[in-house]
Amino acid sequence: MDLPNELLSRIVSFLTRGSIRNLMVNRILRQICERCLYRHISLFRQPRRSLRLFETFVQRPDLAQLVYHLSIDLSWAVKGLFPQREVPRSLKPDGMVALSLAKNVRSYSDSGVSGWIWEPSRARFRNTISKLKLVRLEIPRLHDPNIRGCCGQLPRGWNWRGDLGVEIKKFIQSQPLLEHLGFTDYSSITSTTVSSLEKHLQSSDIPSLKSLTAGPSLAAAFLPVASQLESLNLMPANWNDQLVLKIEASSERVMSIRRLNIPVLYYDNWSWSNLSRVLGLFPNTENLVVSIAATPSAKNANYYFDQVAQNVHVLPFLQDVEVRYTTAHPETPGIYDVDQKLLVDFKASCPLLENITTPKSEVWAFSQTLSGRETPRLIGRVDHRWNGPEKDLPSPYEDEESSSNASKRETPRLVRVNGRWRRAEKDLPSS
Repeated sequence: MDLPNELLSRIVSFLTRGSIRNLMVNRILRQICERCLYRHISLFRQPRRSLRLFETFVQRPDLAQLVYHLSIDLSWAVKGLFPQREVPRSLKPDGMVALSLAKNVRSYSDSGVSGWIWEPSRARFRNTISKLKLVRLEIPRLHDPNIRGCCGQLPRGWNWRGDLGVEIKKFIQSQPLLEHLGFTDYSSITSTTVSSLEKHLQSSDIPSLKSLTAGPSLAAAFLPVASQLESLNLMPANWNDQLVLKIEASSERVMSIRRLNIPVLYYDNWSWSNLSRVLGLFPNTENLVVSIAATPSAKNANYYFDQVAQNVHVLPFLQDVEVRYTTAHPETPGIYDVDQKLLVDFKASCPLLENITTPKSEVWAFSQTLSGRETPRLIGRVDHRWNGPEKDLPSPYEDEESSSNASKRETPRLVRVNGRWRRAEKDLPSS
């Protein structure tokens, strides 16, 4: 094949993983395909696939060095969460030997281990990850030791005398190249940790940070010191006056935000009534995504699309907007449809607007008629489908476990003996 390797790599990058595997017919193509297959690996909440991947790293260290983006689930390394008989001896106790082989990872996420950033027993995790030169770090799960237990139970980490805010700061300091930081498990971050970050975090700790994913309260702790921040992805929250005032206090920093992703809870009347006030916190936004997760009792997409259209006038520099709408009943006829008149309303509110993506994933642009009117025209659709594996691998002991569980769930046969019900040892013969 006379095509240069760069062009072959580009062609292979457009293929599905199944198709790529079929191309490994010679040494050159195999090397190109392996680079494409291993460059971006996403195994979110798939512990068994993550386990097999780490086995591959140990057997083929050269493949480990091809990985740039790594999203895995290391819950198999936590005793009590995963059958330890499935973990090979080469990966015990925690798989950090395998992870250390992936020296070129620049984007990392672990959806399985929740306390690695502070727990004393996870020191090997912290040390191994801190040696990576990360540009992107996602923390899907972060157990805050300050969370109080319920029903009188002591919370995990109750006897730990450290400060989670300080531990987060220390780890971030080890990653001076970090451009994106994500705390997607926003609900577990307590006000104690947020206050600690507000007190200790400095601009020198995050010199390269350009994108942040966090709940509004946690984001407010980063905003005053994130001098390079351009993109803010907020997690769902119940907005109120206090939260708005807290972010307003960082007005100098929020002026740098160009890309804003904000979810609005469909039942949060305060947020819908004050949406223009919330959006107005970020007046220089050029790219906006508003997400609504609806239940059967919620209104259809057109209603919320209209609500957003009525409030974007506070964003004079807006160029691209997307309104996402998810529902448990997508098959409902017309639930995603929006009135084209609302597209015109968007454009009237934001003269610089170029594209609108509707809840139906349709992308609309605008054309000017001879009379000078702006008319929307459909230019395509956004494909949000995931191209990676959707399910984890089955347990190698699945048949054994299924039969065992079935026997445990079997309804016992009872017989009456001397006026009392007792479990029968064997099925009674039919009469």
